[in-house]
Amino acid sequence: MRRLRRGVRLLLSPLLLDQVASSGSNALLVLLAARRMDTGDFAVFATVQLTIITLIGVGRLSVYGPALSSQRHHGRSRIPVRWVLPVSIALTAASAPLVAWVLTETTSLRAWEVAFVSLAPVVVYGQDGLRYVRMSESQIGAVLFSDLAWLCITLPLVAVFGSSLISASLAWIAGAAFGFVILIFRSASDLPATRFVSSWTLGKWGLLDSSLAAFVVAGPTFVTSFYDQSLVAAYRVTQSAVSPMNLINGVLVMSFGLGAWQLGLPDAREKLALAVKRATSALVALAAMLASLGVGSALLFAQMSLGDSWQPWLIVAVATMAGGWMSARQAASQALGMQRVGAITRLVSAAYACAIILAASSTTVVGDPIGITLAGATAISLVGSQIAYRRGLAQI
Repeated sequence: MRRLRRGVRLLLSPLLLDQVASSGSNALLVLLAARRMDTGDFAVFATVQLTIITLIGVGRLSVYGPALSSQRHHGRSRIPVRWVLPVSIALTAASAPLVAWVLTETTSLRAWEVAFVSLAPVVVYGQDGLRYVRMSESQIGAVLFSDLAWLCITLPLVAVFGSSLISASLAWIAGAAFGFVILIFRSASDLPATRFVSSWTLGKWGLLDSSLAAFVVAGPTFVTSFYDQSLVAAYRVTQSAVSPMNLINGVLVMSFGLGAWQLGLPDAREKLALAVKRATSALVALAAMLASLGVGSALLFAQMSLGDSWQPWLIVAVATMAGGWMSARQAASQALGMQRVGAITRLVSAAYACAIILAASSTTVVGDPIGITLAGATAISLVGSQIAYRRGLAQI
């Protein structure tokens, strides 16, 4: 376990920088788009962007993350580049109909514009997949360079030309394409390739977990985007303000995943529990700061009324504080192979979200399906993360 902690410390700094460039860029993209676009166009763009980001999470939790965690049983290995294309196509096949649906129903875009916005994200999925490939080969510097290039291309383009849905989408795809080119021509390491069958044991549960999570996150936003675009805009801005929590969570998941093969060392249980406890204290403090100062600053930057956005602000703040308590436990649970418990937790959350979405679709009584779903799913996740963490520790 000592070597695990030393390895995590060595990887933490470049991983943190990479996550700042990746997650931070997505948050800034939302804030810049909110400032440049009118409320209707921004709500649609934010819904599309949320769909793509959510599906990226599906790929990470069902394929790339389990491939890292499987090293606990099979030793150091690398994720093969050949996995990236089929995974990217599968994610595009899942997101394209949803994106096309919301664009067709809420905008007057021409058919080729709808097709472009729906299909072009395959490049975004490919770039993210290559990030994990190179990460598994310890080429973190190349991953960081790719993400910084994405930032330097996309954000200035959105700031200058991103006043429409198409121009903002073009800027996003251009940055991802440049990052993809940087990573695709890197030489592979000498590590043995991970076998898909060995990672699929965890990946099948990760697929179920992440697919249900995608439904819980994106479903209410889709429903709301058809009748209250101002509410969608407010939630996307407030959620972007607390995105550093996702950033830190990504670092934790990658760090524990890359070191999962060392969790069989003596005293691993006690030292892992101590590391989780310390990380939780720091994350709760960070969550409190983001939920107050961060959200307020983001709303002001996006030129949104603080008074009109108090309800999204309050709900996102509570969920962020809860996320600070859960993050380290969830990352440790994934490294310990508790994807099955996570999938069951998501199933309960998805059933709850489905009830809210159906109610919102058939009646006007549910005025804020995003907030009601977020509050309930957070409470369910608090219980599930604790169960998964305790069971994982018991197996060490």
